[in-house]
Amino acid sequence: MQRPAVNFSSILAYSAMCLGVLPGLAYAKVYLAHLLWQIGHDWTGWAGVTRSSIQGSCYDFAVFWAAGTALRHHIAIDLYDRIQFSNWGRMLFHSPLPPLLYPPAILPLFIVFSWLPLPTSYDVFNLASLTISFFLLWRCDIPRWCIAAGMIGPAVVFNLCLGQFGLLGGALLIFGLCRVSSQPWLGGLSLSLLALKPQYAVLAPVAALASRNWTAIIAGLLGVVIFTSSSLFIFHGALWWDFLHQGRRTLQGVLTVPFDYASGRDNYAYGGASVFWMLRSLHVSTNIAYLVQGVVSLSALVTAWNVWRDTRLPHLNRVLLTVLLTMFVTPYGYINDLCAASILLLTLARRHTPWRNAALAWLWSAPLFVDFITRRMHFLITPVLLTCALALAWRYRYEPPLQPKRISLSPPHQKQPLLAE
Repeated sequence: MQRPAVNFSSILAYSAMCLGVLPGLAYAKVYLAHLLWQIGHDWTGWAGVTRSSIQGSCYDFAVFWAAGTALRHHIAIDLYDRIQFSNWGRMLFHSPLPPLLYPPAILPLFIVFSWLPLPTSYDVFNLASLTISFFLLWRCDIPRWCIAAGMIGPAVVFNLCLGQFGLLGGALLIFGLCRVSSQPWLGGLSLSLLALKPQYAVLAPVAALASRNWTAIIAGLLGVVIFTSSSLFIFHGALWWDFLHQGRRTLQGVLTVPFDYASGRDNYAYGGASVFWMLRSLHVSTNIAYLVQGVVSLSALVTAWNVWRDTRLPHLNRVLLTVLLTMFVTPYGYINDLCAASILLLTLARRHTPWRNAALAWLWSAPLFVDFITRRMHFLITPVLLTCALALAWRYRYEPPLQPKRISLSPPHQKQPLLAE
């Protein structure tokens, strides 16, 4: 097979690709070194660890562990009340906790986490997330090099630092959408597991309805009913009432917090990913930001409908477009929610398209710079990066997807190379 000619443009493109990859690899190396030190410290150095340092090293996972601990010990607090939950964090770690925003359907899992000490539970959760996610993605016939490269990318690494569900939720979304046509019961039930992170599943019903896959719809509804009724049986509906009332007000407060750059205070929205927060970073009023977000959300829903109605699209490309469109639907989302997108985008790489590969490399590393750019330029750039990724995926939506162990398809009579074309 003839290799593409090497010229100045190719050399420039490969140089740009290397420059894009290096920051992400450096970040992964630093995190891996820190993680190995932390695991050794957690398992062998308990005497020197303070409760506040444990909470600080586990970030968002400390919220889940604290919620499970409160439920396991029947502590009389409203978990969805921001002040009460923050005070509960002060009792545990001598520092406040961010609010709990997850629905009660996932709280039994938090109780399981709380049976182990926080550092051990954090390590076990991350290891389980990596293992389960790799297995699910591998079963979707995604090339293993894409999975491995995506899992050391900044989005996934940042998600692991937080102890969040971005990787596991993204893997469930990809697996469910990949199986929704060939194995509708399995696909629907897999998507129903996203009741633990509902914003990931907002386009799943659109995909099933557009393809008229009634079996997947029934399976998904059945799974959601089982999860919801289980939590209702365990908690007797009280926590659902708190979530739908107090939790909604807490989420509203998180969404509308102003971007006060002069104060120097941390704001979770600096690492956000929604159009709503991008407009808020420019000090656009809340009402106008909600209006624009609504228009964008409706456009994403219509586009997803058309994507799943188009029978010419390869299925994996359809899944990639759906994953990217999901990030435009809700006003709530962070860069750690880009895990699925950062893995699937790599399936667009081809050896004979060096400039496309360079663009993919920079998009792969881009989450690393979002917080810095937001603080320095006073502009949340994540939706712009997602728009570029969506445009790239849309441009090549009819191109045959990568197959495992190859980078591009070759004519049947030719020997398939180990590294794809």
